[in-house]
Amino acid sequence: MKKHASCLGNAPALDRVLEILRDEKLEPGDVAEIRLGVRASTLTMIGEPREIRVRPQTMLDAQMSLPFSLAVAMIDGEAGITQFAPERLRDPAVLAIADRIHAYAHPDLASAKAGDLTSYLEMTTRDGRCFRERLVTYRGHPDNPMSDEEMETKFRRCAGRRLSGRRVEAAVEAIWGLDKLTDLGPLLAAVEGSHP
Repeated sequence: MKKHASCLGNAPALDRVLEILRDEKLEPGDVAEIRLGVRASTLTMIGEPREIRVRPQTMLDAQMSLPFSLAVAMIDGEAGITQFAPERLRDPAVLAIADRIHAYAHPDLASAKAGDLTSYLEMTTRDGRCFRERLVTYRGHPDNPMSDEEMETKFRRCAGRRLSGRRVEAAVEAIWGLDKLTDLGPLLAAVEGSHP
């Protein structure tokens, strides 16, 4: 389970940057630069080629991109499915922030195992503050699980793009009562569309 509709390699930085902005009462324009050190293989997913990561051409390009994902999340306060809609790919405010976000291969992670999402965040503000942290996990990881409310919110937002409000409600009710259902009919009806 992951909170963001973005590549998992972006998740630790997304969580922490949004926390810093909130806790320090910073606006996206207050951030001068963000650098994220990752494993070399992670870099090829979220940071390279830079021209595609900073100026994504498709929704998938944007979801894989650290610069775009962070930029749109900093503006909107989240990186949900709607933040990667086609019209956002040309948003000048998002692209201006994406230009200031860089991923690089961190030497301390050269021997990190596949799947290791450890990263090194460095965020500097226009007034000279610098936030440096080693990030290890993300919201939704078994060591840092999402709350029921977070999971339900994500489901509602994603399902609401394709299902009516009544069908979303029926699906939510069925999912939370899954352990009590004698058959999957109510859930399947809600998500397949045969539910009123």
